[in-house]
Amino acid sequence: LEQANAELTKLRTDFIDRVPIVQYEEVNKQLVGKTREVESLKEELDSAANRYR
Repeated sequence: LEQANAELTKLRTDFIDRVPIVQYEEVNKQLVGKTREVESLKEELDSAANRYR
């Protein structure tokens, strides 16, 4: 996750240089939403895995 965040920061910097801030904010909002969704799905998966141990 840390490596992904580092890569994301690098890409975000490049993106900011090329994309208007309004578009950046919208994409960032979508990214935050997807990140929360992934975290929720991971918790669900971990919970299911624990039930079958």
